[in-house]
Amino acid sequence: MDLEKTRSHMTDGYIDPALLKQDILPPDLLQSFITKANSDETDVSIACAYSFPAVALTLGRQNWHLLHRTLQKLCANQKACHVVINSFYHIALIVGRENATNHLLPLYLRFFDNVTRIRREALKIVHNFLSTVDETRHVDVIAKLPICLADFHRANETKYHVRESFINVVLSLMQMYDRNDAPVECVNYLTAYALAMLVDKVHRVRELALEALVVRVRTCHERDFANLLQAITEECGESGHWRNRQTFVRLVHRWVEEDFIDMRVFVRDILPRLLILSTDRVPNVRLVVGRCLFKTVLNHPHFTKASMEEEKTRIQEVIGRLVCDSDVDVRESCGGALRHFQESLQYWDEVKEGRSDKGFQERLVAAEQGTQDAQEEEEEDSKTVAGLGEGGDDEGEEQQQQQQGGGGVMVVVEAPPEDQATSS
Repeated sequence: MDLEKTRSHMTDGYIDPALLKQDILPPDLLQSFITKANSDETDVSIACAYSFPAVALTLGRQNWHLLHRTLQKLCANQKACHVVINSFYHIALIVGRENATNHLLPLYLRFFDNVTRIRREALKIVHNFLSTVDETRHVDVIAKLPICLADFHRANETKYHVRESFINVVLSLMQMYDRNDAPVECVNYLTAYALAMLVDKVHRVRELALEALVVRVRTCHERDFANLLQAITEECGESGHWRNRQTFVRLVHRWVEEDFIDMRVFVRDILPRLLILSTDRVPNVRLVVGRCLFKTVLNHPHFTKASMEEEKTRIQEVIGRLVCDSDVDVRESCGGALRHFQESLQYWDEVKEGRSDKGFQERLVAAEQGTQDAQEEEEEDSKTVAGLGEGGDDEGEEQQQQQQGGGGVMVVVEAPPEDQATSS
């Protein structure tokens, strides 16, 4: 069969006149590709989907108008769509920002209305794809992100790894918008998503949400921060579950540690809540409060000012109380064990040198006696709580935390096994 007959067989004798206006690829070869990509044969369409980025790159963005309808046809095919979506970001780079915004973005938005498998793939490329389209259209995509969780929530089978993928995307987008001129509507959506994940049952999900909110505060305006702080305080700081109260303290600790917030706002709006949580009945909460106050807040330059003397004294009093806490981990979080060890070494050195201080020895005995008294008081409180009867799930968990803390037992923050890290 000669060349002319082969070309006629490939195109069925028809060539789109628009294909004749380009001289990069033979028109009959390009016509054959377009015809096969639009066919109803699944295997043929999938093969064309794999080849589509190469054909688009060969033709260049100036000839994109010859291919964009073919891409629409491939996206309408469920099996070929799975192939196309994995190269969608590269196709967007090839065709340029204008063509990606006008032609690829509408197709990408339809992926979120597709089956669950396609939604997951679309979620994976959100960050890369948004970098190729106009920022004014980003909010259209970000507003659709929660759809990726919808099927699981309806079935009450939300797997933690799906939520982890979701909050990973939120964190990456929050980092992309970490600037003063970021689109406000996009940032507001992402902040709401991070707040929802901040009270998740799985530690890893909460960690990523916490990190997203740390990034958010870095460029947050004063009014926006006030609203954000109020929402976090209501959701976590005043929560009935110890895990959420602990997350609140850890988040505040990161803000102060990174120096992302005005310390005047901290003293006025956050410090009173920390002082309240320093007397929390759950050792895990007291532990993170002691660590925050002792390692970061007390050493902050803001509290070296003469005007902060009263607040500094209050913080020192709280740390002094936590150093004598009945739970060994709480004491260590405030340097209590290290301080007691250093003082003991100092005392025995003085004994060896024959210049022991009787007052110093009495202080050591008094400190030990104070610790014993606190342990006895904690045991009595535990017995009282145990006699109140059964409560809800959160209350029972906190009672268990109390009873563990009374004996100085190590209290694990939380690291659920993977096979059990699912929400009900």
